[in-house]
Amino acid sequence: LYEGGVRVSAFVNWKSVLKPSKFEAPMHAVDWFPTIREIVEPGTADALPSDGISQWKALRALEKPNADRTIYIAMRNGSASLRKGEWKIITRPTKKTECYRISVDPYEATDLADQQPEKVKELSTILVEEKSKDNPTLPEDLRGYPD
Repeated sequence: LYEGGVRVSAFVNWKSVLKPSKFEAPMHAVDWFPTIREIVEPGTADALPSDGISQWKALRALEKPNADRTIYIAMRNGSASLRKGEWKIITRPTKKTECYRISVDPYEATDLADQQPEKVKELSTILVEEKSKDNPTLPEDLRGYPD
């Protein structure tokens, strides 16, 4: 749930199509499927249900990436994180909610929950909305795998 576990490097290379650059906006692993679909069949990124969004135009610098993007990560134990723009909260069933300003504290060294109660409330409301979309039933082909 912390940036050390979710912030990872990635790269794409397509000579003569993509210019060398650094992509600063948050991107989620679920974005790769609609992005690749958009490459293979332009205009079809949203054809199948997905939590991801195509980043193809942003990767090509044809549009500005959505830096205010909401990214929600849930764990089976009830813990979760929600990032919206530069802010992030981490919740656990038995601990108080943590709040970080990722843009200035990417290592999450300073919990701002006590200093930013309105931000915690705002992000907690969004987190509840995101959790309400969860489907707790695993598909049949994934049942029986260890946690």
